[in-house]
Amino acid sequence: MIEKESFISKSILREKIIVDLANILFRDRDDKGNFKVKNIRKVYSTLLEENYDPYLILDAPLRHSMDFKQEYEELVEDGIVYQAPAGRKADKFFLKIAKAFKCKFLTNDLCKEYYDDYGKEWIRENRKTFMFINGELILE
Repeated sequence: MIEKESFISKSILREKIIVDLANILFRDRDDKGNFKVKNIRKVYSTLLEENYDPYLILDAPLRHSMDFKQEYEELVEDGIVYQAPAGRKADKFFLKIAKAFKCKFLTNDLCKEYYDDYGKEWIRENRKTFMFINGELILE
């Protein structure tokens, strides 16, 4: 089980990062096409190791495509994963949250459809990218 940081002083020192979790999970699925809960845990722990305070945002319908649904629900209950409201795209939320927190966001999506709303330069300056190789999350 992943424990959220319990010391406020540590999270204050960490840079917030908003994560387009769907963008990461689509890169590595099980043989049935389900998303791997272990990858959510990997993303969260990797970002903590990199000294980030991660906010993992996921589209609500994707909860039904997890390999271990109960474990996923526990991550939501524990505040590790935040679900966008049903019927809403998580993209709008992770960008809006990143803008409000004045922080970086993690996605390989170029977010071109949001240039008018958020500004091309702001997106380019605040977007971090990644690769998922052999179960390891490699950050830009």
